[in-house]
Amino acid sequence: MPSQSFAATWLTFSAEDLAPWRWEQWTAFCGISLPPWAPKDLVDQDGGKVPNFPTDLLEAARTFAANYNGKSTTARAAYIRKQSDNDAAGRNAIADWITWMMAKCKFQKEVTRIIQDAHCHPRDFMQQMGWGPTKVSGSIDPSPAISDSP
Repeated sequence: MPSQSFAATWLTFSAEDLAPWRWEQWTAFCGISLPPWAPKDLVDQDGGKVPNFPTDLLEAARTFAANYNGKSTTARAAYIRKQSDNDAAGRNAIADWITWMMAKCKFQKEVTRIIQDAHCHPRDFMQQMGWGPTKVSGSIDPSPAISDSP
């Protein structure tokens, strides 16, 4: 199955309660308290705007998000990738905003830092498997990494 786009991930993650935009640490990290698909009353309470999102597309974003979240997991994958339909404006605006938001808060850099700090980076995994640069050859024998000990 193809991986989800970042827009699909954030839409799915925030479908129930607008997580993580309702979490103090997240809003401090990214400086954004609501996504563009947040209900109108919440956006209005927050000044009627979402940073770096066209106000004239807020309703289109809400419509797209509601339609997306109303579909099955399988149908969502196809729906998020559609190029043209009645929801294209909301879909494209959300995808652009997610790209901007992730760059603004350096999200990927932060995730990489956390993974590295936890020694879970792919390089760490490869090293733990004994597959470092001097050990990788044409064929990989995973048996040295397999152990009977718990």
